[in-house]
Amino acid sequence: MKQLKTIYVVATFMGCALFTGCNDDYLQKYPEDSLNEEAFFKTVTDLETYTNGFYGMFGASYDDLFSDNIGHGTGDYTFSQKLKGRIDETKIGSFGWKKDGVWENIHDINFMLVNAHKVEGDENEKKPLVSR
Repeated sequence: MKQLKTIYVVATFMGCALFTGCNDDYLQKYPEDSLNEEAFFKTVTDLETYTNGFYGMFGASYDDLFSDNIGHGTGDYTFSQKLKGRIDETKIGSFGWKKDGVWENIHDINFMLVNAHKVEGDENEKKPLVSR
């Protein structure tokens, strides 16, 4: 009789063990030392922080070389090129993005556009950030 009771107790514990397991959320952990799209695009402030990084994509444009802003954002090399006649009026309005990493810049913008819908917040606050 004691042996039968032991079998029931062991069977009960084994049955309980079969119904326990890991929570799916426990297995879905994201890196804590870096940002990713699931952890970052949560608030309007996150979206604004990401879009502020776009300002670094724009380099000095040749438009300023022929104005009173020539000293702003231009180095000695650019100024000397103008004085030597290598930069003239035909080159005004050239593509002002930094040439290095243009495709990375486009990827970053597309990444923001894909993830902007995940941001929780007022649509009126999100709209100017996405349409900049």
